[in-house]
Amino acid sequence: PFDPVKTFTYVGAVANMVHVLVANESFPPNNVKEVRDYAKRNPKSVSIANVSIGTRSHFLGEMLREKSGDSILVVPYKGSAPAMVDLMGGQVQLSFETVTGNVVQTIKSGKIKGLAVISPTRSPYLPNVPSFAELGLPEFVLADASIGVFILSSMPKPLGDRIQHEVMKAVHSPKLREMLAAQ
Repeated sequence: PFDPVKTFTYVGAVANMVHVLVANESFPPNNVKEVRDYAKRNPKSVSIANVSIGTRSHFLGEMLREKSGDSILVVPYKGSAPAMVDLMGGQVQLSFETVTGNVVQTIKSGKIKGLAVISPTRSPYLPNVPSFAELGLPEFVLADASIGVFILSSMPKPLGDRIQHEVMKAVHSPKLREMLAAQ
């Protein structure tokens, strides 16, 4: 019963969330072009985990399905953890996951393959994984998924200004930046 645009005022972004297309280690394709070609040659034999309906991961999976001639099956999951278990177990071949410490370590260990990141450039955490933009698929580089802070628009301006100042001070502190980078 409220208008979010009128009710809230944006304070600022705390962190950006980059996604990566990952594949089961035994899945034959090793890059996005090979995935699309393989899916077209083997319709409905390739599946991608949808970690939660209506999320960015879901939207990206549907885009990949569409770009592959509707030949990829999108499988809904109740979260990233069960999707990753099935990805590593081979029940699904692909998933769009948020670049987190766990995902980075799983890629680096060779348990899954990182195929492409959703960002204009490579992720510093996955320097060997190309970006979709680099692969000539800029439509996958969507608006940043950010964790942000909003306040009530009705808040007195001096208090809102103080909150914004403190949030930005925290966001730029080396300690918080180090903690977020580790996660």
